[in-house]
Amino acid sequence: MPAPPPTWASWGYPGIDLPSSFHSKEGSDSCIEAITWLQGRPFSDKSKRLIPPQCLEKVILTLGMALRAVKRVQFTDPDDGARAHWPNHVANSPLGFKEFFRLQECTKDFAEFAQSAG
Repeated sequence: MPAPPPTWASWGYPGIDLPSSFHSKEGSDSCIEAITWLQGRPFSDKSKRLIPPQCLEKVILTLGMALRAVKRVQFTDPDDGARAHWPNHVANSPLGFKEFFRLQECTKDFAEFAQSAG
């Protein structure tokens, strides 16, 4: 049975920052698990066709929210005063370029699959 999507991948997610579980190298809601879920191609059905648009929401939210979170950690200037207001789990996030590039690869895979499907 495929892994479930991350619980934070929702329009109703209440925070600006993803939870501390995302900024972890392991665990069910971690960035790594989100990448693993995306690499399983949850946008493809058993017949290798693109799932209906209304079902793609979790995929698109996972990609967008995860990319934003990792980009923020990696590409905000260390001297930017806004960093002083970040939660500790964001300021001390172990996520880096490796995770950012893996998420970009997942995005590319999804885009290419969607383009070839339709």
